[in-house]
Amino acid sequence: PLSGLMQSLSSVAGQVAGSADKFCSPPMVEAWIGHQPRSFPLQLKHAGRYVLPRLALVGDAAHAVHPLAGQGVNLGLGDAAALAATLVHACECGLDPGSVLLLQDRYEVPRQAVNVGMVSAMDTLQRVFGAQAGPFAAARNAGLSILNAAGPAKNSIMRHAMGM
Repeated sequence: PLSGLMQSLSSVAGQVAGSADKFCSPPMVEAWIGHQPRSFPLQLKHAGRYVLPRLALVGDAAHAVHPLAGQGVNLGLGDAAALAATLVHACECGLDPGSVLLLQDRYEVPRQAVNVGMVSAMDTLQRVFGAQAGPFAAARNAGLSILNAAGPAKNSIMRHAMGM
C-alpha cells in the first residue's frame, strides 16, 4: 500500500514537472464579492503534540514555516508518508491504527525530530536574509559564497533539505 502511494506521488510529480513548459499566468482579480480580502503575517508555528488517540496532525496543521524553498511542502509530504507507513504497519501487524502509543512511537517522535530541525533552520534563514544592515549583509553574502564553493557540504545540505 505504501509503495502504491509513493508511485502515485511520483506520477503526479512527473506530470507537474512535464507541464512546466505549458505554464500560463493566472487571471487578474478584478473584483471580489463580500468582504475585502485580508492578509495575515507569515509566522513560525509548531504544535507541541502531533497526536492524540485516533488523531494525527500532518503538514501545516502540525507546523508552519516561512515559505523558503518550499520546505513546508517537503515537511508535509514527509509527514504524510510517515503517517501512511505507520498505518500500514499497524494494519499488517494487527495493531489498532488509532493507538496513541503507536502514533507517538512511529509517527510523532520521528517526525518532530525532523520537523523541529527544519523549522529552526528555516526560521534562522528568514532572520539572516531579513537583515539588510550593510555589515551583516556582507558577512551573509561571504558565508553563502563559501558554502556555494564547498561542493560536498552544499550537496549534503541540499539532500537533507529534500528529505533524502
